Amino acid sequence: MTSVNLRPGARIGPYVLGRCLGVGLRGVVYTARHALLGSEHAIKVLDLGDGHLVDRLQSEAQLRSRIRHDNVVAVTDVLMWAGGPALVMQLVEGPTLDHWLDEQEDGVPPETIDLLARDLMAGMAAAHAHGVVLRDLQPRHILVEDWRGRPFARIGEMSLAAALSHSSSEGATRVLTRYAAPEQRQGTADARSDLYALGMILRGLLARATPGVPERWRSAVLSCLEPDVEDRAPDVATARAEWCGPEDPAAAGPPWEEHPSIEQLVDGGAAVSAHLRGCAACRVELRLYRDTFGSTPAAGHPSAFSEDLVGRRALIHQIEAALRPGHVVTLTGLGGIGKTCIAREVRRRAEAGGGLAPIWCDLEGETDAAALQARLSAAITGEPDGADLVGALSSAGDRLLILDGAEPTAGTIGAIGACLDIGPALRLLVTARAPLGGRRERVVVIGPLSLDDARRLLAAQVHARDPSRPDAIPDAVLERLEGHPESLRLAARRLQLLSPAQLAARLDRRFELLRDRAGGLDAVMRQTWAGLDPSERSALGALCGEADEGPPSLGVTRRLREQGLLDGETETPPEWVREWVCDVNARSITRAGGASGIRH
Repeated sequence: MTSVNLRPGARIGPYVLGRCLGVGLRGVVYTARHALLGSEHAIKVLDLGDGHLVDRLQSEAQLRSRIRHDNVVAVTDVLMWAGGPALVMQLVEGPTLDHWLDEQEDGVPPETIDLLARDLMAGMAAAHAHGVVLRDLQPRHILVEDWRGRPFARIGEMSLAAALSHSSSEGATRVLTRYAAPEQRQGTADARSDLYALGMILRGLLARATPGVPERWRSAVLSCLEPDVEDRAPDVATARAEWCGPEDPAAAGPPWEEHPSIEQLVDGGAAVSAHLRGCAACRVELRLYRDTFGSTPAAGHPSAFSEDLVGRRALIHQIEAALRPGHVVTLTGLGGIGKTCIAREVRRRAEAGGGLAPIWCDLEGETDAAALQARLSAAITGEPDGADLVGALSSAGDRLLILDGAEPTAGTIGAIGACLDIGPALRLLVTARAPLGGRRERVVVIGPLSLDDARRLLAAQVHARDPSRPDAIPDAVLERLEGHPESLRLAARRLQLLSPAQLAARLDRRFELLRDRAGGLDAVMRQTWAGLDPSERSALGALCGEADEGPPSLGVTRRLREQGLLDGETETPPEWVREWVCDVNARSITRAGGASGIRH
């Protein structure tokens, strides 16, 4: 048993210890509060003794900290104190799986077993994707908390188990548990060893199940428990597919890749019921549909999504899946492509699903750092003047913060960084013209609609304004609008007065005008070229990839993208190119002899 014995109120670094959550052979787990921020955590204070083991534990913790998944307890820091290292982790308010099972006196319904099994497989897949082998997965290393009315499993001490499994005495004790795979007794372990432990845990759950367990679950468990590692299920995806069955869309991978239609969701059925148990996004959509249209799909309403979101359903599910605590999802794309519309739909669905309590903050046009912080604080607290940002963020908890119209400036990036540092449980959704470039950012580029989706959106917009108008829209009109939602909405207004042929002709005249303007731009470029000296012309021509002697053409951006000198998404050059151009410009101004000689 460990010699660690700290009283509530003791401090380790900036953390003040609270009550004891559990005691193990090599450490004690306490609740802890950050003295400055007030955020709640769990700290495992370890008593290792072996210096080599301490070093290994630190390296394992670094690897573990990269895993950001809802079914894995997050490790956020490693501290050193007088008695040894301490792991700072996400605080999960719930019992371990073995204690939770002891509380289920009437058995465990198959639906609950299915939820827990999917949780464990998702967490294990996330660990394996980062090269982490759990090695010591067992019920006392799994935490179960109540999440939106259902038990939710999170994998706990994988890094500690991985480190201790290499020590002589403690490792032997742990490896010989009944959850260890046969090959671990010979001193080897890989991802398939974790599948053996998963099979043992699932077998224990099925032993407590109430009637109604599908036979395929028992078959999936047996495939994980094969004594010979070569005969065992090769990976988590294979085990998940066998557990879910071929009729379950969740067996194929992430839930947003394929969904039943809204009619199938409303009608139900065994396959859809199984899908709904593993897909929170579809459960929310079904609830939204029933609240809006009733229990039967209404004619002309194939989805709970509004007309403005035609063709965006899978993308919205993908965004929802990416919104994890401590991470930023940034929506980028052309103006009018629908970034704000999509963000509003994510907010609406989060409100309907409950739990996250989304916060909307409009940052349109704001670049001043102090003003940004004031807007954030006011949005979080709900008070016009707002409180200080630190206080507002530290009390926000696990919520969805949506920042609409953010400018990719240093002030915005700094404000978002503060959100992640002070409120690590926050989930941030940002709409911006370009990626912010901050840490833990996932960029989702909102592209144009497909031809079919553009046809559906335009027909719906036209029909909403004049039900007597025919729904058929010629492809010639759709191709000219290039799948841009705002252009499609404007075209729907024009079609109240014009025929499709007249609209196509008007669009052609607009394109001709743009070509005339392009000719004017060519003239401007020729005039600028004439004002450069030979060395500047040579430098500009080389940068633009132009071999001919003469001003760059308007097709230069395509060539710059091909040469890696221009970002294909943001249409901006890399940092080194910008610095080079600024340097050349500064030397040119100096050479010209002051402001009177500046050339733009």
